[in-house]
Amino acid sequence: MIESATSAIERNEYQESLESHLEQAKSAREYYKTVNINRAILHDEKDFMCLSFDWGQNWDIPRYLKHPGELYFLSRQRVGLFCITNEKKGAQSFYWIAKKDLIGYGKGPNSTISYLYDYLIDLPVKPKKLV
Repeated sequence: MIESATSAIERNEYQESLESHLEQAKSAREYYKTVNINRAILHDEKDFMCLSFDWGQNWDIPRYLKHPGELYFLSRQRVGLFCITNEKKGAQSFYWIAKKDLIGYGKGPNSTISYLYDYLIDLPVKPKKLV
């Protein structure tokens, strides 16, 4: 949006709008942490669970900063990354998805819900309330 501004005044308005949005998002996140997560700490794990999840960037594996010798010529596998974080425990779970599956299924709602479902099915203790 800022690039499409035709004048300095318009750019400043866009910039102020973006800064305001970022400040509101930061404030909302702090409120969320204070109200939901801190309150959740008082509850038993079977009563309440708070999860965050998101898709990450695609990665090439093996992932080496410096290619050692013969590995330079090996083809690398491209994978997608999906992460679920248990906010109460601060623990993360990762799902690695092969490129061929990403092409077939994508990173849409069906894939997202499938991985979330898989995570929840494997929980030893099922929560009564999930946020």
